[in-house]
This record gives sequence, structure tokens and C-alpha cells, in this order.
Amino acid sequence: MSTAIPVKRSMHVFHGELFSVQPDWLQRLADIGLEQHTDWTKLASEETVSASVNVTSNYRFELQDGAAVFFKRYVYRKIRFKYWLQPSKAAVEAAGFHDLEQLGIPTLKTIAYGERRWFGLLQAAFIVTEGVQNTIELGKFLAHQWINMAQAEKEDTLRKLQAILVRQLKAAHGSGFYHWDLKLRNILLQDYPNQPRLIWIDCPRSRRKTANNYQGMVTDLAAMARVGCRVLTRGRQMRFLLDYCDNDRMLARKLYRSIAMELEKRPPRPLWHLLPKDHPEFIRNMKQQ
Repeated sequence: MSTAIPVKRSMHVFHGELFSVQPDWLQRLADIGLEQHTDWTKLASEETVSASVNVTSNYRFELQDGAAVFFKRYVYRKIRFKYWLQPSKAAVEAAGFHDLEQLGIPTLKTIAYGERRWFGLLQAAFIVTEGVQNTIELGKFLAHQWINMAQAEKEDTLRKLQAILVRQLKAAHGSGFYHWDLKLRNILLQDYPNQPRLIWIDCPRSRRKTANNYQGMVTDLAAMARVGCRVLTRGRQMRFLLDYCDNDRMLARKLYRSIAMELEKRPPRPLWHLLPKDHPEFIRNMKQQ
């Protein structure tokens, strides 16, 4: 067992298993059944955060001391040559969290990592992150709370959140980091309205490229725009891009057109789609369709 969490986008074991846990988390994770020599490919809790049919499962565990951790595992039942000698999604995510921390962008803390391979072929991998308190997905915040604010408060909230997002995007893209799935559900809003922080999460697709790579810029901005275009007027969308581009109007217009083309491929849903399915407004809109 290792106590150093790997932070590179690479294969971390060729044959066998790597199991890494931060020393101060060893006993607490053992209490939920995650320790070396256990079959962590079957570990689950009663609270499922997300899951795919075949590979990915993400669970929330509440520990005895009241803290929460998130255990995401990838289990490959069939041979996937795609990952032969290549980094696992869990490894890419751990590297992404490390990159974001180095850039000063709030993110999740990786407290455990595991990887299992058979002569370079990936069989399973996992990542455990520490939960953060007093947060809400940014998209849900806009659909649940922001939409019901008075107009002046709406404007003030957008100004604050836009300023934070622009600063974070410029730091990330200027260093060559791209999230590659920056939907607003992958950004957490913490401590609003006191000292709002935006926390980037869920980055198993993150990439390192050259600074201000155009494809990377469009990919991240278009992902945000799927909800953002339902909140911001066209004028405010352009103002956001101008702030992001340091008032380079030619680049801002080019990005605007590229983002619009991306959104045309799969038109964004209305904001009410982010509401819980039992919410009266969600039910009413579904009946009207």
C-alpha cells in the first residue's frame, strides 16, 4: 500500500494492484469497508450519487465522525483495449484535481486512489474524495433560487458569479488546463451569499494542452453555455466573453459563433429541467409538452 496519491495522467501499475490512501484517512475509510486486500470493486453504499449501467458507480458515504466522502469506481467486465497502458479515468480525475489546486481554483481533495490491471489492461479503478459542506450545484442554484430573486438581486448575483468564473477560466486556460465537461452541475456554489466560492468537480476527461487552446476553450465554454444561455441575455453573454478575452472583440465574436454551433448540435433544455421531478413547476411544464 502507498500513502502517496498519484497525480499524473498515466498508468500507475502494469500488473496487479495499486492502493493508495492518505495516512490520516486509513482508519476512517477502513470503517466503511475500504482497505487494502478487500474487494473494493463491489463496495457500495445506500446513497448512490450517479451510476452507469455497465462501468461507473459513484456513492456517498457518511462516516462516524459526521464527515462525508465520495467513492467513485470504474469496473470493466469486458476487455477494454482503449485503456491498455493508458491512464484510467480515476487517474485523470486525480491529476485534474491536483492541477486545479495548483492553479488556485477550488476543487475536491483526493484522499484515496486504486487501480487494478492485468498486464497493462485496466480491470478497475477508484477515486475517493472528501465531501464539501454548504454547497449546491451551480445549475440547480440558478433553477431553484436565483430565478425567484428580485431583479436587482439577480443582477448583483450574476455579476459576482461571472467575475469568479471569468477569473477561474482565464487561470485554467491560460495554463493549458481544460476540464472538458464543465457543465454547471460540475461546478459547486459554496457559502452563498456570504463569501461565494465556485468549486470545480468531476473532471475525469480533463486535459493538458497548450495555453489558450481554441478547441479546449470552446469545449469548456459551450458546456457552461448549455445552462448559461437560459440565464444570460445575448448582450450579457458577449460581455462575459469580452471579459474572458480581455476585450479582444474579434476573438469574443469567434468564440460566440463557435459556441452557438456547438449548442445547435444538441439544443439546451429549458431551465426548469434542472428542478426535481416532483417539483410543481417541473410537473406543470411536463404536462404542457
